[in-house]
Amino acid sequence: MNNKEQKTEWRGLEIELAAWDRNIQEAFIYPNSWLPNELHDNVRGGRTPKRVAEILDQTADDMTEHQRKKAIKARNIEILAQQVNGNDIDKPFNYNNCEKDEIALYKNEQALIMGMCNGGFLDADDFVAWEFDNE
Repeated sequence: MNNKEQKTEWRGLEIELAAWDRNIQEAFIYPNSWLPNELHDNVRGGRTPKRVAEILDQTADDMTEHQRKKAIKARNIEILAQQVNGNDIDKPFNYNNCEKDEIALYKNEQALIMGMCNGGFLDADDFVAWEFDNE
C-alpha cells in the first residue's frame, strides 16, 4: 500500500467515525425532566446531546469558535506589538506570553514532519540518529 492509498484509507475511516459520532449524538434524547429549565425544549419534549452541547458552548461565553480564535489572535498581536514598540528591533520576539492552541500546534508540527519526509528532506535514519544523540 503506497502513501496515497493509506491517506485515502485513513480519510475514509475519519469520515466514517465522524458519521458514527453524529448518529450517536442524535440518537438519544434527554427528556426535559433531566434538563435544567433553560435547556427545555417544549416542542419536542427533550434535546439531543449534540444540541445540549451546542447550547452550552454558545452560552458559556456567547462566542463562536471563529470569534474565539479571532480574539486570541488579536490578543497575541497586541502582545507582540508591545514588544515591537518597547524593544530593540534586533531582539527576537518572545512568544511565551502568547496563547496557543496546543492541538492545532501539534497537528501543524506533524504535518511539517510528514511534508519533510514526503519531500525527501528527512528519512528514518534522521530520527534514529536524533533519538540517540539526545540520550
